[in-house]
Amino acid sequence: MTISFPISSAVADWLRSSGKLSTGFVRKAACVSGFILADCCLIPLGLMGCNRVLAVVAVFFLQGCQGVVFSTVECNQLDLAPLHVGNIYGLTYTVANLGSIVAPYVVSAMTAEQSARLGWQMVFFLLSGVGTFGAIVYVIFGSGNRQSWSD
Repeated sequence: MTISFPISSAVADWLRSSGKLSTGFVRKAACVSGFILADCCLIPLGLMGCNRVLAVVAVFFLQGCQGVVFSTVECNQLDLAPLHVGNIYGLTYTVANLGSIVAPYVVSAMTAEQSARLGWQMVFFLLSGVGTFGAIVYVIFGSGNRQSWSD
C-alpha cells in the first residue's frame, strides 16, 4: 500500500485534471479495479495450500490492490462534502470497523467444524464476494460530485 496508494492517487488526479474524465468516473474505476484485483489475489490464497512464498506474494499484491481502493476511499468524502468531512469520515469508519469486529466470529464459525484448508478456502471466497459486492454497490450508488446538502 505504501507504493500503490500514492501512485494510484497521482494517476487519479492526473486523469481528473485533464478534464476528460469526471471525478465520479475516476473514483469508480479506481474502486472497482482495486476491489476486483484484490479479489483475484484472495481466491488463490485459499487454493495454494501451504506454500509460504506464494502466500506472501499474493498478500503483497493484495495489499497493493487495497492501496488503489483506498485512493478512492480516503478522498471521496472530500469530493462529496468538504465542510462535513469529519462527520462523514467518522460514520464511514465506524461502519467499516464493524466488519473487523464481526470477522473473527465469522471466521471461527466457518473453520470450526471443517478441515482447516476447506474452511479457509470458504473464508477467502467470502472475502472475495464481500469485495465484489462493495464494488458493485459503489458503482451503483457512489458519486464524486459535491452534494447539494454539503453547503
